[in-house]
Amino acid sequence: MINKKDAKCWAELKSTEAGLDGSIYQPHFKDGFISGIEYCQNISLKTRYEAVCLEYIKLFCEKQEVEFDGWIGDEIGGVASFEFVGEYYFHLSDIILDIDTNQPNGLILNWQNEGVDFNISTKDTKHINYKSYTMGLRFNQI
Repeated sequence: MINKKDAKCWAELKSTEAGLDGSIYQPHFKDGFISGIEYCQNISLKTRYEAVCLEYIKLFCEKQEVEFDGWIGDEIGGVASFEFVGEYYFHLSDIILDIDTNQPNGLILNWQNEGVDFNISTKDTKHINYKSYTMGLRFNQI
C-alpha cells in the first residue's frame, strides 16, 4: 500500500494540471487509497501504478454500478472481482478498454454473461475477447 512518506508527498503536492471539468486535481484519501492522479518524484513507480489501477476501478464501479471485491491473488492490476447480482471477474486491461473507449454501460457485463451462458451448454468452449465484442462479434457468429 502507500507508505507515510509517499502519502505526505502526495498530500503536499500542488498540481497545476486542470481536470476535464476545469478543476484542479487534488488527492483524496478514502479507505487508505489515494484517488486523483498527480505525480511526485518521491512517490515510487509502484505506488503510482497502484493509484492509477485503483482510479480505473473507481471509475468502473461508478459506471457499471458494481462493488469492487478486490484483486484475485492480491495482484494489483491483474484480475479484479466485483459483486453485483452475482460475481464478475475482469482483467484490468478490459476495464481500461471499457473506460477509455467509453463503451455503453453494461456492455462488459453482457459480454461476461453471454460468454458464460454460451459455454455452459457446450463441450467445445469458445471465447471472444472484449475488444472484439465491442466491435460487434457475438458468440452466435463463431
